[in-house]
Formats: sequence, C-alpha cells, structure tokens
Amino acid sequence: AVAVEEAVRVFLPRGGTLKWPNDLLIDGAKLSGILLERAGDAVVIGIGVNLAHHPDLPDRPATSLAAHDAAVDPGTFNDVLAEAFARWLGLWRGEG
Repeated sequence: AVAVEEAVRVFLPRGGTLKWPNDLLIDGAKLSGILLERAGDAVVIGIGVNLAHHPDLPDRPATSLAAHDAAVDPGTFNDVLAEAFARWLGLWRGEG
C-alpha cells in the first residue's frame, strides 16, 4: 500500500490516504485496492488502481486519477509502481 501511495504521488502530488492495510483513498473515495493470496511458498499480489475510470458503486464512493486531472497511461504507472514496490520490499527485507 505504501508503494501504491508513493506511485500515485508522482502523478497526483497531494497523494491519498492509506486505509490500512490494503486501500488508498482520495477525499474518502477508493482509488485502489490490494489483494494477497498465498500460492505454495509464494505470495501473489494483486493491485488495482483506477487510472482512467472508476466504478459507480452503490455502497461506497470510488474515484480515479483522471477524475483528479492526473492523466497517466498504464505502462508508465506500472513502471513507477514497480520501482516503488522494489524499494519498499528491499526496506522491509532489510529492516523488517
């Protein structure tokens, strides 16, 4: 979640608020979610970030980066997220 927030901040400097442990909110609306699943000795991480569109949910507000005038293509966002994720994973592995 901290890597997602860091990546979002590159395109939307005010960033968002972490709803620990797996959501990122902007003005109370859900921008992203994370799911973890164990597969043998590995953990599969699914990260969803609303870049260009967001669903109209009946039970909670949602948003996208585009709704906040932060247009970004998926490939660019993925590159930024991968770098942030690697940095945070290294920190966790080295310092816990």
